[in-house]
Amino acid sequence: MCHLIESRDGLLESRNFDLEKAFDRHEFRLVYQPQLQLDGGRISGVEALLRWDSPEHGVVAPAEFIPWAEKTHFIIKLGYWILETACRQVKQWQKSLTGDLAVAVNVSGKQLTDPNFVDRTVDILKRTGFSPQLLKLELTESVLVDNLSVAAEQFKRLQAEQIQIAIDDFGTGYASLSYLQYFSFDILKIDRSFIAGIDQNSKNQAIVASILRLAQQLNFQIIAEGVETAAEREFLAEKECHCIQGYGFCPPLEVAELPLFIERHCRG
Repeated sequence: MCHLIESRDGLLESRNFDLEKAFDRHEFRLVYQPQLQLDGGRISGVEALLRWDSPEHGVVAPAEFIPWAEKTHFIIKLGYWILETACRQVKQWQKSLTGDLAVAVNVSGKQLTDPNFVDRTVDILKRTGFSPQLLKLELTESVLVDNLSVAAEQFKRLQAEQIQIAIDDFGTGYASLSYLQYFSFDILKIDRSFIAGIDQNSKNQAIVASILRLAQQLNFQIIAEGVETAAEREFLAEKECHCIQGYGFCPPLEVAELPLFIERHCRG
């Protein structure tokens, strides 16, 4: 594993990504993927996703540059920009759309260990006028495993501000069940690897059904990621999954496209 990480870092360094310059030249942007509430068919929120259009490198996938941003600690600066931009943009949509619209923003381990993280997050909410109850901070299981004590303390402080915590890619990490007793969070996102073809995969059906029962008993919300077919959606609805996200409902949308999509969905 260490060898693979070293090889990855060496490859990233050879790409010569100048993220600071890209940031200064406003090459980063956000797109938003809607999340559908299965009970009632309402769009309850969106996930903010980062994109980089580079004049030198072309369209660079997040999987290619985010690890470098983490390694160089640039992710802290970039993360605050993502959070503030998402809050400002969704706040604007809230003024014209009926009903509350939540936004989910991904948080890295480097951000979580920043001692100013909670204070700066609260400050961004105040400056943008965004409701804390409508902000969902998403963290992967690996972030929890690597930062047990720090994560637990930060979770308490964030939830004291009424900010929701979501665990992303649930079921793919190292300690999916053991950390449930140590951490207080609000939302579990079932990884797409369990959702793909679930209508034809009895093992994944059993796994997802068990997660849904567990969530009900522990009072977690559930979001199923990577839903791409009507059959997958129907299975999840039958099992009373709270919410879905994926290309089967809607791909990530540009800023100008999202309000129009929501309006059409409400009318339809």
